[in-house]
Amino acid sequence: MTRIILATSLLLASIGCDRTPQTGEDVLANYLEALGGKAAFEEIKTRHEVIRQTYDQTDDTVLVVVDTDRERGVYVLSEYPNRAQTLAGFCRDVAWSLDGQGPRVMTGSEREWLRHLSFIEPQISVGELFSDIAFVGRTTFNGEDCYHLKFTTTGGLSYDAYFLVDSSLLFARQFPQMGESPVAMTRYYRDYREKDGIKSPYHIESHFKNLDDGSEVVRTSRMTTVTYNNELPDQYFELPEPIENLVDLPNAQDLIDQHIQSIGGIEAIRGIKSRREIMRTTFYHSPEYWAETVDEITTGQRHLIKVNTSDGVKYQSGYDGTHAWSIKNGEAMLLSGQPAEEAALFAWLAPILEIKQQFKKCTTLRRVDFKGMDAYEIEVVADSGWKFYMFYDIEKKLIRGFRFDGTVDGDPRLTERLLGDHRVINGVMIPHEATAWHTLKAQNQTMISSTKTMEIEVNVAFPDGHFEMPAQVKDLISNQSASPAP
Repeated sequence: MTRIILATSLLLASIGCDRTPQTGEDVLANYLEALGGKAAFEEIKTRHEVIRQTYDQTDDTVLVVVDTDRERGVYVLSEYPNRAQTLAGFCRDVAWSLDGQGPRVMTGSEREWLRHLSFIEPQISVGELFSDIAFVGRTTFNGEDCYHLKFTTTGGLSYDAYFLVDSSLLFARQFPQMGESPVAMTRYYRDYREKDGIKSPYHIESHFKNLDDGSEVVRTSRMTTVTYNNELPDQYFELPEPIENLVDLPNAQDLIDQHIQSIGGIEAIRGIKSRREIMRTTFYHSPEYWAETVDEITTGQRHLIKVNTSDGVKYQSGYDGTHAWSIKNGEAMLLSGQPAEEAALFAWLAPILEIKQQFKKCTTLRRVDFKGMDAYEIEVVADSGWKFYMFYDIEKKLIRGFRFDGTVDGDPRLTERLLGDHRVINGVMIPHEATAWHTLKAQNQTMISSTKTMEIEVNVAFPDGHFEMPAQVKDLISNQSASPAP
């Protein structure tokens, strides 16, 4: 939610005194006249705003400075207490941010919010910014008599806007969802004041509602300064060097293709129909503890893992093409959500080849250092919304890293893996080592494990029924099917 709030933190009022408008254009014409008139806005070349933001759940104050140039774009600086400042901007048709998580080029809804913010007054350039403005009608919104308009930008961002009937000024905007996050926002504009013949809202209240649990956060923005036609530094409207490095990033699918070629090519990969691998895992924090794993897999997403540990734990998990399950010391359970999706992904003999064919949304995010490796970070998003990240080793032209951020047994957990020691087996390079970092977020604790392949065999002739689901798992499925729907 933090990035979404950052990307929208200063999308200030910019969206009408004939009293009986018939179209969206009529409402906007009245709104523009109420603010000061089209001619006054056309005289404005730059705008400088200083806003102080507070949240209802904290006493911290965020200082935000927004500098807009009609021809060049927008530059946003946000200063947080006890935290490094954040920069964001839109110029050269690129939306970007620089924060504690590194440089990032924004896409989708986030890009549209910053592009919207880059207009001195969007309604002067209606055709350039909006593809559709629909007049919904007259309605009561939060106790106020309003005209309701629905806006759609040329980049696909849609929202509802409410203009007061008596003053023609913008009262509120509603965004049904902020990008891919489960957050909706309603923003209220109040306390309009005139400065140099132009009215602006000096009090903006934003309500962020979590669509999953219904919780709400309220942010209050109070403008302390607004000036026009200042000389703004050229560097505000130039892409920072870290962003320049991202703009020409290679296409994610091209990187996946290169990886496939580097490990042996599609024909060689498809030549492996099954695999058995015996591995041994040790943990840095507890060298005496070990786990021995037999990992067996065949075509059709049939996967079976058996684990024995030094302290006597016996664990088994599998995927039969439909269901993911696990058995620990005789107790069976069906997996769902992220664990099930991860199990399904790695039930393929060549997961990255399947990513190329089945995961349509793969995006190169940035060039990063991942565990000492110069890499491109690739975001992979499934149709369900589940996402994870891969890291492409620029030097070796291989995808060697993975990051999964989610929950395990209800606990927030971050897992990162780095693969190494690739050896050619049957014409295909297969990693024989893996280091994993398991971070338990609640405890702020990280455990590091090292896994080495002891034996590997390909094109194994597994007996019939080898991957058949155990009886206790079948019983779970039968019991779930027999249970009445809630």
